[in-house]
Amino acid sequence: NWTMRDYEGFAQNWVGLTDADGRVYIGNRDGVLMYDGQAWRVLPVPGLFMRGLAFAADGRLYVGGTNEIGYFDRTPLGEWGPYVSLIPQVPAAERDLGDSRHVHVLPDGVYFTFARRLLRWRDGRMHSWALTGEWGTYPYRVGDRLYLHRLGDPLRVVVGDEIQVFLDRPEIRAARLGDVIAMPDGGLLLTWLNGRTARWQDGQLKPW
Repeated sequence: NWTMRDYEGFAQNWVGLTDADGRVYIGNRDGVLMYDGQAWRVLPVPGLFMRGLAFAADGRLYVGGTNEIGYFDRTPLGEWGPYVSLIPQVPAAERDLGDSRHVHVLPDGVYFTFARRLLRWRDGRMHSWALTGEWGTYPYRVGDRLYLHRLGDPLRVVVGDEIQVFLDRPEIRAARLGDVIAMPDGGLLLTWLNGRTARWQDGQLKPW
């Protein structure tokens, strides 16, 4: 157990990861906290509230914060180099992103999700989708696919450069999903914040 006095950062933390060497990384208001088993340090990031962290296959650490996205690369000595912001790659009119929700590294790119915008970084280019509506959108990763849902809308999925409707049922629109989970023998398990669960398989949605 550690307190904010131990790691010398903000009292709230939102996301945690470990790397291949067992070091711990925590998304904090003040940057990315790193613990190597002996001591804490802070990897500084401009902006506040790092709520999204994800490692890529090459070891790069991607970060999403408030109005901020970017990454850390390792140096030849294995330490972390300076933070590289990807905000300059986002069109100027779209940089008021708000708070990051998640960062997902998928085979077709790195996805940064916000309440009203989805960004994908791939091959040195940024693709942006507006997620407009009265309520914020939440992402759910299942395998190599990214699903999106918000209250009042169908469940959607990202396919290439498009966001397509995956499942449109009254119960999907009635309440926001808590999670979308792959079932071991196929299909999806859908959970709602009110405690309801249902299984989607072979074109049918059944209570579970």
